[in-house]
Amino acid sequence: MKKALAGLLLIVLVLSIPLTSFAYGVSVIIPDDQYATCRKVSTKRISFRCEVKNTNPSKRVKSYELTYYTADEYRMQNGPTEKVTLRQDIRPYETILSPEFFLSNSNVNNIYYVYVAVTRVRYDDGSTESDSSPRYFGWILKGYY
Repeated sequence: MKKALAGLLLIVLVLSIPLTSFAYGVSVIIPDDQYATCRKVSTKRISFRCEVKNTNPSKRVKSYELTYYTADEYRMQNGPTEKVTLRQDIRPYETILSPEFFLSNSNVNNIYYVYVAVTRVRYDDGSTESDSSPRYFGWILKGYY
């Protein structure tokens, strides 16, 4: 029974939980079929990485901002909404795994879900895009760290 549940949870981890509309406000997105990794670093921090894709046909990404928050087993937000700017070169139409960043909470045992959205993008030509109503993707973390 435990093996069957573990397989089911892995499938749920790979499938995201989009929380808003399907329209994107920026050209760097978290793909629908994305991949993510996590690992417990300490009692207060979890390392996290997720796939992102540059959908702009002609511009190269220099950096992007991820906005994220954590939630408990009832999907209630249990930590502040935080932002992290990641400097990473992404060619047009390329999908890459983000650099490692850290989810913080006073007790990581209370983190069951993480919700992440791309909210700002800076291109190599200096132009930027922002999204004030981003599309968040959720991942189940409990049991994977």
